Amino acid sequence: MKFYRIGACLLFFCATWLNAGVGKISLLQGEATLTRGNDSLRAQNAMPLEEGDLIKTGAGSRLQLLFDDKTVVTLGEATLFSVTEYLKEGSDPKAKFNVAQGAFKVITGQIGKVAPQNFQIQTKTATIGIRGTIIWGVIGEDGDQIGCLDGSIEVGSLGGGESVLLRPNQMSFVPPMGPPTPPAPLNPSLFSPEANSGGAPMTPAPPLTSENQGEGMGLGIQELANQLITQANNQRQLQQIEENLSPVMGLTPASYIENLIVQNISLEYQGNIHGTVTDMSSNTYNILQNEDNRFTLGINFGSNSSFDVFMNFEIGTPMAPTYLSELGFDGDLIVNPSTSSFAGEQNSGMGVSGGSISGVFNGSGANSVTGAINGELSPPSSPSYILNGTFSAIKQ
Repeated sequence: MKFYRIGACLLFFCATWLNAGVGKISLLQGEATLTRGNDSLRAQNAMPLEEGDLIKTGAGSRLQLLFDDKTVVTLGEATLFSVTEYLKEGSDPKAKFNVAQGAFKVITGQIGKVAPQNFQIQTKTATIGIRGTIIWGVIGEDGDQIGCLDGSIEVGSLGGGESVLLRPNQMSFVPPMGPPTPPAPLNPSLFSPEANSGGAPMTPAPPLTSENQGEGMGLGIQELANQLITQANNQRQLQQIEENLSPVMGLTPASYIENLIVQNISLEYQGNIHGTVTDMSSNTYNILQNEDNRFTLGINFGSNSSFDVFMNFEIGTPMAPTYLSELGFDGDLIVNPSTSSFAGEQNSGMGVSGGSISGVFNGSGANSVTGAINGELSPPSSPSYILNGTFSAIKQ
């Protein structure tokens, strides 16, 4: 009987990993279980996801999911999350998730951009429709706290009736038997680990946008290389980043980063860039969050570490965007294992001058990076702009 059980578990394990499904577990800290049909498995990093999967995180655990359309879902401890429906391909892509308890954060991907009407999150008391955004949520006994960090979301009650539209840095409370409360200023402390037994979302941390700069929303960067901080033209931005929202995922241990340096390891991170650009007439434009927003950071660790950055994105408004492409630069990188931080300045570039980058490594295996990026942009056939941005990217 024991052999049969082990064999059945191995068969399910192999089937799970052979079927790529709809995404994967990109980061796990602690313990979590994945239930598929009548079978239950201990969750592991890189484990594929399928439609209908139910995930439960353990006490003190954190988990991050990466879906095929680049939607990122991060779960706090004691959170119950399920993939109700997911379809990336075809003319009618859709994503529907359910969060029955705990805390979560969602950064929408391609489906949220091309078919926002088909992207929906359901909690114990609320339904959330999105318009290309970043969402926080905490599921409580007396109702659900829902917050919007970027874009906009429509929050309604499961019982129907009135709904409210939340814009960046707004939140609403949805009781079990009533409509959502009117939009109110977002209170980050309500989503902190100390305030909720269900835990708090992990990184990628929320980006700074033109709407939330000055509102105290940051990426949780700790100490950066002092010699570059004093030279950076985004000092105010870095100060906000340092003072707010330390990533619950945790910084990468110094020993892990030291090992990357000793072994001369090269890593690549892919994600998105956020923030604003300013033209020579002092006009400021938002960086749009859509499928054209791409950020790649390559890091070559060693006694003389180096980096290269490539980015494409649109600015302006969705109805009249300007596409900035073929932008990149490289240079030497200062890596500080004791603070899990890095910083570098441009040596050479393509469409960029005076570029600088700084940030931190997150997760036990340097699973993601978050930070700030600046420089003067001179894309082909476009005017020049000053970039004042932030980035969040996942290890490939």
